[in-house]
Amino acid sequence: MLDAQYLIIQHPIGGTFLSRSIQHLEPCLEFTPQASEEDVMKMKRRLLLKSIILVTLFLSLTFLVQSKEIKREVQIVKSLSQLKKSKDVKDFSFIVCSDNHMGWEGADKVFREILKQAELRGADFVINCGDLVEKGNFKEWKDLRRALEEFSLPFFPTIGNHDSFFTNKYYLKYMGSLYYSFDYGDCHFLILDNAQLANNATLYLEPGQKDEQWRWLKSDLKKSKKRYKFVFMHFPMYGRRSMLDPQYIKNATWEEREREVGELNNLFIRAGVDYVFNGHIHNWTRTIRDGIVRIRSGGAGGETDPQNFHFIQVFVKKDKIIDEVVFLNGKIFELNISPQRYKFKVGETQQYIADGISKDGDLIALKPIWELKGDIGKLTPSGAFKATRKGRGKIIASSGALKTSLEVEAR
Repeated sequence: MLDAQYLIIQHPIGGTFLSRSIQHLEPCLEFTPQASEEDVMKMKRRLLLKSIILVTLFLSLTFLVQSKEIKREVQIVKSLSQLKKSKDVKDFSFIVCSDNHMGWEGADKVFREILKQAELRGADFVINCGDLVEKGNFKEWKDLRRALEEFSLPFFPTIGNHDSFFTNKYYLKYMGSLYYSFDYGDCHFLILDNAQLANNATLYLEPGQKDEQWRWLKSDLKKSKKRYKFVFMHFPMYGRRSMLDPQYIKNATWEEREREVGELNNLFIRAGVDYVFNGHIHNWTRTIRDGIVRIRSGGAGGETDPQNFHFIQVFVKKDKIIDEVVFLNGKIFELNISPQRYKFKVGETQQYIADGISKDGDLIALKPIWELKGDIGKLTPSGAFKATRKGRGKIIASSGALKTSLEVEAR
């Protein structure tokens, strides 16, 4: 038996190991008995260095993976960081869509087309009114995040009943808050949760936090001094499949729910809310009730007739708000350029939009080809014009065999 405190063991296929005993060594291992103290110390240092390198690599990789995951988790925070400062905002537009139901057949394509249209039309951001996914499994959330990672504009989500059928953990992890608000320009935007409890269409949350959202909402509206106020939630307040539909009333009576909706509506009236948007039903309607414009937009990719696929573009100007519904499908009879602005001072800019017009007058989304005739400025592929010198010119938009133009002048 060899009397050695440490043995240096050399494996035939490479690799050197340090051992305190030769017991149970395989015959194929060669060893050097009675290793010197210097050799032992060298081997210890090598092993320590390798361990440090491996641990460092592992921690670095873990940090990179976690950092990437963190970026994905906070969609709302990410979007808020992308917004311009309110003092720098004058006239602007934003897109509203809902019920893209990622996971439904063909939904990904429709949703991505709406995101692309938001970029082409010069919108500042997109707000979605819920049902981001179909079944709420990890793959659907992964596909949604992939689409949003490729999108260049801020995207603000609302939780829908399909986003919380079995759990809201993925929504909380990847999107962020269940309800929140933000300012942009002279506008205040409120995103509410009236669908968290999976088909229990109420603002009252789970026991223990039942009144939390209500208290926050009242305080938030009271503090806001902005001129225009927009509210977004998944379930409509009135009508079929709304907060008042008996099939969506759980843990409460219909009379209690009626009082809640009445209180909510009165709160909006007193606070001067201008618009309330919702989804849930897969079509489009626009009504005015108690002086508030109420728009339902549920055509971003979920189950419906393809002719119903659409989004809303809202234009906020100093003295008015304009909302337009734009469909993705339909037969186009003519093209239209908006706005019909044709006079500029050198240095001024304008985002132009080209839409198709159906026989019934509906707007149909396009991917137009833009052209500027006359050396008076610059026109980007997305229709953004800037006047750079005095003169006259023509802005042309075409799609297939259809074409339209607008005479412009820079002074």
